[in-house]
Amino acid sequence: MAPDDPDATYYLGEAQQGVGDLAGALRTLERAALLAPSNPRAFKLMGRLLDRMGRTDDARAMHQRARTVGMS
Repeated sequence: MAPDDPDATYYLGEAQQGVGDLAGALRTLERAALLAPSNPRAFKLMGRLLDRMGRTDDARAMHQRARTVGMS
């Protein structure tokens, strides 16, 4: 994987989520969001992951961030 490629980083996080590595996926998606802060999809997936992890307040905040980023 190219370490600074936001798409590759996002898809790695998506794959980690798919195999059940939620904590690893969250870390990877945080990196994807840093690499492409104006793209809402990493924030959306982080919101879903946080929901699955039972972190409802964090998930709500992440979904809001995805909406905010998507509007700009």
